[in-house]
Amino acid sequence: MQVPSDSIDIRRAFQRHRSSFQLLGLSRRSRFVLLFYAAECGLKYLIMTSQTLPTTDHLKSSLRTMLGLSKKAVELHDIEQLCTAANVLPVDVGFAPAPFTVNSASFPAYKMHEAARYGVKVPEPYISDVEVWLAAVVTEVAKRLTAQGV
Repeated sequence: MQVPSDSIDIRRAFQRHRSSFQLLGLSRRSRFVLLFYAAECGLKYLIMTSQTLPTTDHLKSSLRTMLGLSKKAVELHDIEQLCTAANVLPVDVGFAPAPFTVNSASFPAYKMHEAARYGVKVPEPYISDVEVWLAAVVTEVAKRLTAQGV
């Protein structure tokens, strides 16, 4: 269960994570997790404001409707789903890297936040690809916020 947050909280989280992942001296994993959450929070902010959602409690049902998915298929950490719902297209940020494999199991790119948190070893080129993609998402969100005067 997530703690309900309003759009102001989510926007502030985006801004904090965005400025924090750029700090010097952070470990790569810490930097990656901050980058991931900057992208996630920024996209959630765009969705919440476009759909006039009062809190994050309403995100899952809104995503179900917007994406035409079952409740079980909606994943609130899935950056690709959030991009689609926020109308952030591959033409804006590129395509998400293909799934990565750990111990013969395949995982989508958004699962990298778990791999980073738990110290799972993922090949370097894959981490770099996901970082580049997430940075593009964060840049696009920031551009849209600026255009909105936020």
